Amino acid sequence: MKISVKNLGVLEHSEIDLSKKLNILCGTNNTGKTYMAYLVYGWNYLSNYSFNLFNRDLQVNYIASSNEFTINLLDSINFNKISGFLKTKLNEIFNQKGEIFHKTIIEIDNFQETLNNSKLLFDSIYFMGNSFSVFKVNDILYIKIPENLSIDNGVMQHLAIQSIVNILSDNPLIFPAERAAVNIFSKELSIKRNDLVDELLSVKNVKNRDKLLEERATRYPLPIRKSLEIAEDLARLSQKKSKYEYLAEEIEKKILKGKIKVNKYGEIQYSPSGTKNVNLPMHVSASMVKSLSSIVFYFRHLAQAGDLIIIDEPELNLHPDMQRAVARLLARFVNEGFKVLISTHSDYIIKELNLLIMLNNPDKPEAKELQKKYDYQDNELLKPEEIGVYLFKDRHSEVVPVSQEGFEIETIDKEINELNHAFKNIYFSLYD
Repeated sequence: MKISVKNLGVLEHSEIDLSKKLNILCGTNNTGKTYMAYLVYGWNYLSNYSFNLFNRDLQVNYIASSNEFTINLLDSINFNKISGFLKTKLNEIFNQKGEIFHKTIIEIDNFQETLNNSKLLFDSIYFMGNSFSVFKVNDILYIKIPENLSIDNGVMQHLAIQSIVNILSDNPLIFPAERAAVNIFSKELSIKRNDLVDELLSVKNVKNRDKLLEERATRYPLPIRKSLEIAEDLARLSQKKSKYEYLAEEIEKKILKGKIKVNKYGEIQYSPSGTKNVNLPMHVSASMVKSLSSIVFYFRHLAQAGDLIIIDEPELNLHPDMQRAVARLLARFVNEGFKVLISTHSDYIIKELNLLIMLNNPDKPEAKELQKKYDYQDNELLKPEEIGVYLFKDRHSEVVPVSQEGFEIETIDKEINELNHAFKNIYFSLYD
């Protein structure tokens, strides 16, 4: 599915193809990358709770012989309604008031490709204590009714709508550029919120209460608010276990060189490898630990198959060798079935991703030898057709071609070339 947008913040025009397994947003500062990332997050998050996007009278075909019902997906989705819904939610996504987005235009397209890439939606839907198997053939959705269960048309409608929502959107987790601050200050923000509630309860005049609430209401966009909610609920969430815990362990082993833990008070701690009973709180841990701890927690406790992982500047606080390691981990996530969206300024990450594309070339026998020589694993390699790259500049984004040779980001290459030229000229002028 492709989302195109006009007049969104600093962006005059941008688009992104969400059918890609890895989307990369590049460009100089203040060109709209975060706007686009937040829009993608907002759509995927809110659509999961918006069954009213679809008509309650979908055309459902019941097949008595197999005790299942079908629905034609292309006939069931009103893209104008979806676009209108997303526009009405922009103030909530970005936490803005007034008519700042009244000129924004959103278009949804390319749903057929989404259907083509979605061979099997998920194993089942759970509803009213029952499990319904779901699968898709071409544009037709099939939902199998359990034996000895009779359901009415209303339940069929609900299950069909829930299935369509799952096709259109992914379960998103976002790791914003502010993630280190979220990990450190979430408890303080929670205390302030509780103080606000106590203050509101003490105000008897309704007008004064409304005024106080407006003055003290949260100023954070939806992605930041949701990140804070997770950070404030770590004690409970840490009771969950994800089958992707091994990815958390890879991050700890290859990058952090230590373990991420959650104590009984819901606080993240870092235990360096080779130490005993050393549990460092976040505020005294290395900046790298602050930046990556929430991602480790996600894979250990929250990750689900097919999630959309959005990471703003994965290179934050990382030395070049660790940036390269993170790029390889991003490829691992993609090959484990996750969708990944990143925004980056890192030439190291871009070059490493290019290596992972170039090495995945069955037409070049020497590629396997090079892969072994430089210690790259099969599960780190990337396919160019599964990657979308966008360069943000001059208030719009343009699609960057991705081939078997990788891709180029002209704004980064230009700056590196100018720096190298200046360095050589200055050095040899002064010291040769």
